[in-house]
Amino acid sequence: MFKSGVLLNAGDAIERLAEADHVIFDKTGTLTLSKLEVVNAADIPADIFVLAGQLALSSHHPVAVAIAQAAGAKSPLVGAIEEPGQACAAKSTAWRSG
Repeated sequence: MFKSGVLLNAGDAIERLAEADHVIFDKTGTLTLSKLEVVNAADIPADIFVLAGQLALSSHHPVAVAIAQAAGAKSPLVGAIEEPGQACAAKSTAWRSG
């Protein structure tokens, strides 16, 4: 199942799955394609998108990988850190509002 991209969140799931004759999915966003992509890049201001891509390079999350690739990021923001299970953060003076 793992080779087919199916992840199970419980050790006994395979045993329980053997007894199933129906599968029902809800719309919580847990079903995704294995390759994520940014579909609204044109709607994001270029300077913000570049910074988001650089920040995303500091994360191993699949969504961050997609953002970094879409933004064409080549190097992470200096000082960016990933807080496992939380988010990435960095201070930058490259963009200022106003």
